[in-house]
Amino acid sequence: MAHVVGDSIAFNFITNAHDVFQVPKEFYDSCSSSNPIGDTITFGPVNITLSTASTLYYICTLGDRHYLSGQKLSVTVLSTPNGVPPTSTPPPTPTTPATPSPTSGTRADCGPIPGTMSPPDSSSFGVFTNLFISFLSIAIGFLF
Repeated sequence: MAHVVGDSIAFNFITNAHDVFQVPKEFYDSCSSSNPIGDTITFGPVNITLSTASTLYYICTLGDRHYLSGQKLSVTVLSTPNGVPPTSTPPPTPTTPATPSPTSGTRADCGPIPGTMSPPDSSSFGVFTNLFISFLSIAIGFLF
């Protein structure tokens, strides 16, 4: 997920059923809660305002190691919506699009063409909705 400095992310969880730990990347990758950054958030729901451009890593540590079941989140925070500092004058727009020469491989195997995807939604509502649906899906999975 990519967001912009000043956005908020919402963790909508029930107190004592989940928690939110911010951890360094290596602990996120290894699903370890032994090195939290800052305070552990144990009372939900909570909104966190993204104040600096960086990549943040969050995990849930309650229950039977919820983070091992996928309850973890990485958030990329950009300084501006496009990830570049604003300029006083926009760069000139080319009049005809450049077409790359064909190569021997097929494009279908390479994923989307850079620049053809729309930028991610950076509204806090979109973030809240995505997180809510993720946690709801996981909770339903535990019920069955």
